[in-house]
Amino acid sequence: MFQSISLPKLTTLKMTHASIDRSIIEGRQWMLGHAPKLKNVDLSFNNLWTLSDTTLFNDKNMTHFNLSNNFFRRVPRTVYKLRHLESLDLSNNLITSIDYTIRKWLDEIIVPNQNLSLNLNNNALVCSCDTIDFLLWLTKTKVSFVNGNNYTCTMSNNSQANLIEVTKDINKYFADCQATTWLRIGIVLVSCTFGVSIPFSVLYYYRWKLILFLFRTFRRAVERGLYVNYEYDVYISYEERSISWIKNHLLPKAEKEWGLKTFVHDRDLIPGEPTSDSKALSIHQSRHVIFIITERFCEYEWGSFEIERAKYEKYTQNLMKIIVILQNVHVNDVPEQLVNISNDVIFIKWDEHETEISENQTRWFKLKTLLFLN
Repeated sequence: MFQSISLPKLTTLKMTHASIDRSIIEGRQWMLGHAPKLKNVDLSFNNLWTLSDTTLFNDKNMTHFNLSNNFFRRVPRTVYKLRHLESLDLSNNLITSIDYTIRKWLDEIIVPNQNLSLNLNNNALVCSCDTIDFLLWLTKTKVSFVNGNNYTCTMSNNSQANLIEVTKDINKYFADCQATTWLRIGIVLVSCTFGVSIPFSVLYYYRWKLILFLFRTFRRAVERGLYVNYEYDVYISYEERSISWIKNHLLPKAEKEWGLKTFVHDRDLIPGEPTSDSKALSIHQSRHVIFIITERFCEYEWGSFEIERAKYEKYTQNLMKIIVILQNVHVNDVPEQLVNISNDVIFIKWDEHETEISENQTRWFKLKTLLFLN
């Protein structure tokens, strides 16, 4: 219908109380091409809630735009294309405030020889911390408001207030806004702190387990590349009287806490196989050997054999460390075979009856470091 009409001299178009949603879309090109001098448009009383098309009218000539008595909740973005607008009527809508983009546009189109009149009568204006930028803008803008912006707004407690009175003393009405802002910032910072600190705390608490896990994974990858395959992390050589200390102290530390795989002949020797072959193979398949030396170790029938096998694996560069734990013995009581290779052996003096906690912790830490670091 619109495209068949040409009204080159039309300056005012009034379409009130009409269902014009579809008509506006169909009439867009007509308004641009067949009514080039259109200046005044009245779309009031049409139950409009949005106006998304940005090329509805010829922005070079539009000066008066009436969108009153509709359902707009915000100023339609369509209007900011109209650079020569002199009057904008948005009365009797549901507008709560004017956003930054529209405020900037309103300030920019005002020139020394042009006034802009804005009608916001009977809208749902809100006076709160969320709209304080809009309220501050009202005190500075050169836009002329119908009724001198003598409007009513709804406060945070749902009471009604005069907009002029509110804008005259914003600090009085919104003294708690800054506190609310800092409270929000504080909540965000606390949340971020907890969000960051909790994972870091967990990582810090399990740092050694994580470091040891990564180290072992890396070491095994390197060993696979070098075609080195260890069945055991530690081979433990001991005489019969040491089994209680090994069972109650050493194994819980090495196996349960440190996650190492140990060889203990009372537990791990395979029945039916020759003892010498089984021990020799187990030492060959171990990364380290620990000798628990007591005053009776020399009476241990397999002591000399295990020392010789450890020496052989050490000098063939298969064995990484030979660690000797001296329990209540003097250096003179150490087997001569170990004394002869003392440069290749690490000694730890260990009093199994020591009650000093710090001393025990130091020994365990040293042993742990030796077993994990090559």
